[in-house]
Amino acid sequence: MSQHLSPKQQKLVVSEIKSWSADSVIPAELAAALIGRYPAHAAAANITGALTIVGAVLVGLGTLLFIAANWQALAVAAKLSLICAGIVVSHYFGWRLSFEPGNRPKLGAALLLLGGLVYGAGIWLIAQIFNLDAQFSDGLLLWSIGVVGTTVVTRSVPLGCLASVILGLWSLLNYHFNFDAGTVRSEFPQFFVGFLTCLTLAAYLRSRAVAWIALLFGLLWMLVCSPLHHYTALLWGLALFGCYLWAREHWKLFASPFLYVSGISTFGSLLVGTFQSSSLIAAPNLPALSLSLFGCLTVLSLVAWRVPAVRQECLACIGIALVSCLTDTSSGGALRFVANIVLLTTIGGAVYCGIKRLQAVGLVNLAVVFFVFDIISRYFDFFYSMMDRSMFFILGGIMLMIVGAVAETGRRRMVEGLQL
Repeated sequence: MSQHLSPKQQKLVVSEIKSWSADSVIPAELAAALIGRYPAHAAAANITGALTIVGAVLVGLGTLLFIAANWQALAVAAKLSLICAGIVVSHYFGWRLSFEPGNRPKLGAALLLLGGLVYGAGIWLIAQIFNLDAQFSDGLLLWSIGVVGTTVVTRSVPLGCLASVILGLWSLLNYHFNFDAGTVRSEFPQFFVGFLTCLTLAAYLRSRAVAWIALLFGLLWMLVCSPLHHYTALLWGLALFGCYLWAREHWKLFASPFLYVSGISTFGSLLVGTFQSSSLIAAPNLPALSLSLFGCLTVLSLVAWRVPAVRQECLACIGIALVSCLTDTSSGGALRFVANIVLLTTIGGAVYCGIKRLQAVGLVNLAVVFFVFDIISRYFDFFYSMMDRSMFFILGGIMLMIVGAVAETGRRRMVEGLQL
């Protein structure tokens, strides 16, 4: 049976067998015997696939640079022929090597990626040939449509990653720096469509890399394109943490991207809030606030309903969202003081949750890292303007070494407690 599966498919089967063994569904001896029937999952290290992909990208860049150097000397028909030939040849040989007969799948995936890059370059080259006045975001949209379609047909993970990057850039470039007061941003539906498309591709390809790209671009969009900036990123992180709680039960392959992006977004936003001295919640921002808060609370409520075992964590996240919203109505020192309390409380709750309830080492690690960041931030707040610069850095370095050693010792003890 194993000879009919590709190395990637065998790796997925082995991953499922290991999860069955970890959950005591099958005994360890049976799991070891089953894993031994899939020898190709450990062969063909990922470095070979990375090298072929990088090689394909370099070939594509070199070809485009060569064409660009002689572009003005070519006739229109020759230009169009070169573009079409590059797209067709790359996809044809990529398909043959991947599927028919499929004896070089990594090289085939690299050629398919090259075809996607040439297709994107062809969009702008054709626009230049015919002097078409098109927006850059429109070109990205056309590029993403073609790459997404090819990804669906070929199930190529590199193409899926390229499609996610293009859709992420498209959603960011649809952001305009002057927005009308009192109106919900018109760009949000486009971001939502792009984000859902990327997550659908991740599920279709069973690729955590595509999920990572989608979630990180989502966080970047919240920070850059939302008028509430870090507060929207906080709600985004809390909603993703709810998705992580659901993924632990129903979508384990994607649990780690949801956990780490949600942790970075939540803790990072709370840490940024400790430097803020004025409120972001003003009348022009109320529509964005209402939409973001409603989406966050809806996700957390649905997870609490569907996964009763994590209901307490969902309620805690809802409490953090509401308290942060109420806190932001104040200003000055009171805002920063309460923001510090919320951050420290959230860190402590994450450590307790990671050890006692979820047995999640990653959550504990994130909480400890941001606790150290908070200590460093407070040190700069209180002592930078009060001390001589040399003493400031000397004492700061000593403090960092002590805090790092203590934090690492505490983290190891907590992790050891999880493994007992």
